[in-house]
Amino acid sequence: MATIEDVRALLGSETGLVTAAVTGSNGKPVLTVVNAGVIGHPLTGAASIGFVAVGGSRKLDHLRRNAFLSILVRRGWRWVTAEGFADLIGPDDPATGFGPHSILDLIRTIYSAAGGEHEDWNEFDRVMEAERRCAVILTPQHIYTNPNQPV
Repeated sequence: MATIEDVRALLGSETGLVTAAVTGSNGKPVLTVVNAGVIGHPLTGAASIGFVAVGGSRKLDHLRRNAFLSILVRRGWRWVTAEGFADLIGPDDPATGFGPHSILDLIRTIYSAAGGEHEDWNEFDRVMEAERRCAVILTPQHIYTNPNQPV
């Protein structure tokens, strides 16, 4: 059985790029590529997968309607999938205890966990705030992989 540590290991083997699948308004899967990293959930502390979405994106609209999210990490023939319900924390998706500064701190945490670095964090924060960026956090309920290809 795969674990969050398998996700972390595969993410760390290259870039943080993953395929994310949400449910579209027509009930069909909608796929996108995002940069993700493993973080502690900011509300529960549980090991989770986070990525950052642009405010006003269709991805966020879909997740607000149906929070079920699948993340696929693939490197060559190795892959691992994590599924569950996502939490959104951002300027348009408030969470208890999260003001503008703590949202920016969370976005920085996710960005760094996904392998991102920045030379000017003040500029980074300005852009994240202007784009109304939102943290998407998946606490996996189910993690699985190809049993013939060890992670």
